[in-house]
Amino acid sequence: MRRSQIRRARGTIFFLLFCVLMLPSPQAQPSHYEPTLESLNRHPLPQWYADAKLGIFIHWGLYSVPGWAPLVHPEHDFASQDYIKNNPYAEWYFNTMRLDSSPTQAYHREHYGAGYDYYNFAPIFDREIKKWSPDAWAKVFREAGAKYVVLTSKHHDGFSLWPSATPNPTLPADRQHATRDIVGELTTAVRNQGLRMGLYYSGGYDWTFVSRSHSRGRRPPEGKAAKRSLRQICAN
Repeated sequence: MRRSQIRRARGTIFFLLFCVLMLPSPQAQPSHYEPTLESLNRHPLPQWYADAKLGIFIHWGLYSVPGWAPLVHPEHDFASQDYIKNNPYAEWYFNTMRLDSSPTQAYHREHYGAGYDYYNFAPIFDREIKKWSPDAWAKVFREAGAKYVVLTSKHHDGFSLWPSATPNPTLPADRQHATRDIVGELTTAVRNQGLRMGLYYSGGYDWTFVSRSHSRGRRPPEGKAAKRSLRQICAN
C-alpha cells in the first residue's frame, strides 16, 4: 500500500473499540494520551493480543441480506479509479448500489427492483436473527482456537446491532437498529467461553448523514451522534 493511502486510511475516523475487555496488563504504567494519532500510536499493545494467534472479525448487518459484491478487484487494488464502483466488500452494498452503472446497482435492480430501499432489508434481518444462537457461535470460535472476537456494532450504513438509545435523525424509527441486542448477547456468550470481546464502530463515516453516495474524496460527517453512541456502548 502506498504511503498516501496509508495516511488516508489512518486519517479516516473509524472507532475500533476494544474498550470492553482490553484491560492494561498489571505491569503497565498509567499514561496520559492526547487526542492525536501521534499520541495514540505510542500506546503499547496488550500482551494478550500480542500472544493471540487467531481472532474472529465479524461483519454482520443489513448488507448480509443481499450478501453480494462483484469480484472485479479480488486483490484490492485501491489505486484503481474504478475500485469504489466495483467494491468487492459486501458491507459496502448500500454505497455501491447508488453508484450509476455499478455492478451492485444492476444486481439490486434485477433482484429487488430499482425502487427497493436498502433499509427495507431491516425487517428481513430482524426476522432471521430470531434464529441466531450467540452461544453456538462463541463455542465454535473457542473450538477453532480464537482468543478474541470483534463485531461490527455499526457499519457505514448507520444501522446499529443493538437497540441504541441514540436516534439516527436520518432514518425511520423502525429502520435504525436490530431488534435483538446482538452486541450485548454476543459479548456475554464470548466472555462465557473465556475469550476477549472487541467492538468496531464506524463513527465519522456514515452514509446516512449525506444525500449522495461516496466515490472518492470527502468523508460524510456524523459528529455528536457518534459520541453519544460510543459513550453508551462503552458504558454497557
